[in-house]
Amino acid sequence: MVYGVPENTTQMELEQFATTLVTTIVGVEELRLTPKLVSVFFPPDRLKAGLGGEIIVFVEGLFYALDRTHSVKEQLACLIVDKTCKLFPCATMVECFVRTFCQEEEGCWGHHPPRLA
Repeated sequence: MVYGVPENTTQMELEQFATTLVTTIVGVEELRLTPKLVSVFFPPDRLKAGLGGEIIVFVEGLFYALDRTHSVKEQLACLIVDKTCKLFPCATMVECFVRTFCQEEEGCWGHHPPRLA
């Protein structure tokens, strides 16, 4: 989830940013993720003032695994902040929070209907 993207960001720029985020996340080998396992959302910001000044990225739903250490999550956060700063150089603050989800402690379920040919 990405909050604070400038209001004048075009659809093409959002798609490029989403692709950059997916590529960055999949590129951290210890996460063992594929592009199909990564979703990127840009929820609308109802307060238009200040958009683009502060951009905050939340990586959520990352299932707990022993090799997804603090160091790996910190590496991911740093990479995301770096890529976001390059795409939005006018931002005065960019932050990324990586939140691990422990499936043994929390409830979750998903439904993935089969694709029609």
